[in-house]
This record gives sequence, C-alpha cells and structure tokens, in this order.
Amino acid sequence: QIWNIVGADRDFYIHHESSLFVAQIKDKIQGVDGQEISLKVSEIFASPAQEVVPVKRGFAGTQSQFGWVLCKLGYCFIDRRAGKVFIANGLRIKEISKNGMFNHFKDNSQTDVTTVDNPYIGNGYMMGWDEQFDRLIIVKNDTSGTSFTLSYSPDLNEGNGAWVSYHDYTPHVLMDNVDGLFAIDNVNYKVFKHNY
Repeated sequence: QIWNIVGADRDFYIHHESSLFVAQIKDKIQGVDGQEISLKVSEIFASPAQEVVPVKRGFAGTQSQFGWVLCKLGYCFIDRRAGKVFIANGLRIKEISKNGMFNHFKDNSQTDVTTVDNPYIGNGYMMGWDEQFDRLIIVKNDTSGTSFTLSYSPDLNEGNGAWVSYHDYTPHVLMDNVDGLFAIDNVNYKVFKHNY
C-alpha cells in the first residue's frame, strides 16, 4: 500500500507501508563528447524505482499520511511501526531517532489509530521545518494520552544532529512557508506563528 508520493529535485519518493522506494528522474544524457545534454522532454525515470534498503521484511516504511516533511534536510518521516524517524536524501537514509531518542520512539510511536491517521482531528503525526532555528519539529497527537512535540537540530553534536527539546504544545497542524512556521490548534480555533 502506498502512503505517500513526493518529488524532490531529481528524486521521486514512493513511500509504502513497509518500505521506501526512490525513482530518479532522467532529464539529462551524456553526449558523444562527454558533455551533459539537457532533455527538453524527460523520459521521466532513469530506471525503475529502487528500494532504499532492500530487505525482505521492508525498512523505513511509513504508516502516516501526514508524518513527513520535505525540507533542506531532505525527506523526513516517521515509521510508526518500527518506532523510528528517518531523513532520506536520494538513496541515502539516516535514522535520527537513534540519536538519544531510540527508546522514546520505540515506546511511544504507535498512535491510537482505529480508523484514520489524521492529526487534523487529534490523532496522528505531523512534521514541520522551522527555518529560523534550523530545526525539525515532530508532533504526535493521540487520543490515548501519549501526545508529544519534539524538536531536532541537525547542527548539534558536531553536525551529526541531536534532539533539542520536548515542547509544551501539541498543535493539530504545522505549516511552514517563507513567512515562518505556523501551528494550528483545531480545538480552540487558533493559529500561532512560531518565533514571532
């Protein structure tokens, strides 16, 4: 089952429940003289989509339609079933949940999803990117009471990244654009601009 499809630069991520596949767009070819030639019409994919980590049981899948964000770090997402958070860049993948939060995500990644994964109604994951403070924000809303908001900075730990903080808010929606990062509380009908 496909949960998400997103394009980034020349990579096209096809995210299944149990695994992540990447197709690379072919819009350039090598000329006879060795120079790169841009194609006016792309052949779409250079080759069939490749599984990032081809193992029988799958790896780096997702079971959350909103638990991802495409930002300058790459394609960031949560695998609820495995209790892990990843950043993908093409065929390279990095697990960031193991940087000090392995047990937290392993123990708290499942949501009380009975019929729908939807943080807009208070049940599921949401991610956003805070450009001002260079941090990834992950929100889990859960009707069973294990909701949380965490932030991750790629700059800490000598550039290897680290989890920064738990936060005392759990918005239903995170949206980022050129004007900043916004959090929406659907219960109280409020919009908050971060770092304002």
